[in-house]
Order: sequence, then C-alpha cells, then structure tokens
Amino acid sequence: MPSLHTPSGSSAAGRGRWTVPAAVVIALHGLAHGVAVVNNFTRASNGRSDAYLGGAVSISEPTVLRALAVAWAFVGLGLVLAAGLLVLRPGAAGVPVTAALAASLILCVAGVWAAVIGAVLDIALLWVVRRRPEPLFGAAIT
Repeated sequence: MPSLHTPSGSSAAGRGRWTVPAAVVIALHGLAHGVAVVNNFTRASNGRSDAYLGGAVSISEPTVLRALAVAWAFVGLGLVLAAGLLVLRPGAAGVPVTAALAASLILCVAGVWAAVIGAVLDIALLWVVRRRPEPLFGAAIT
C-alpha cells in the first residue's frame, strides 16, 4: 500500500516549499499589470502621451498606446496562468513561468520609471524560480 507520508521539506505534489508562495507573488504581479493596461487605455482615449524607455520616448499615438495596453494585458494573463501551472503541474511549469517573467521584464524595462518595481520583481522571481538546489518545479530545469 502506498504511503501518504511526505518527506520533510516537500509537498504531496512534489513541489518545493516555496512553490505556492512564489506562485502567489507571480499571480499578483500579473494582476498588477492591469495598472499599465488601464493607464495606456486611459491615455489613448484622453489624447495624452505616456513615457517609455525612461522618458526617452513619448508615445501619444492612441493605436500604439492601445497595442501596448493589450501587450501588458497578455503578459499579465500569462503570468497568472503560469502561476496556476506552477501550483498544479510544477514539473511542466519551468518554461512557461520563465517565458512569462521574461516577457514581463521586457515590458517593465520599456516602461521604466513607472515599472521599476515590476522589473525588480521580475528579476527576483526569475532568480527564485531558477535557483538550486531546491527548484520550484518538480524536476530541476536545465
């Protein structure tokens, strides 16, 4: 008969002890992307511009602002979905979580200064999900 005992430091699904807390932070970060979505749609409809690349580029074209809002929304949704996958199927979550965080990092760096916190969070989360010896995913990612 199989044992229900779980070794110390792991969970029944083979997750590391930091998997669920990291997934929660990743999902919340994905939801925080909603701020940029609302900001860009609002600026597009009000005819205002938004600064990107640390203020080096000012975008006032409504179509471009709406496209950026959609990009922020898709990346935010990707983070939430990747966080769910991390909890439900940790062994299969490595590439989706890394890809979602990398896409978020690109948007956050482009949106500097308003997204400095997001960029720092993305870097920290990428470090956490890729660290050793206790990976967040079921098996170590190479």
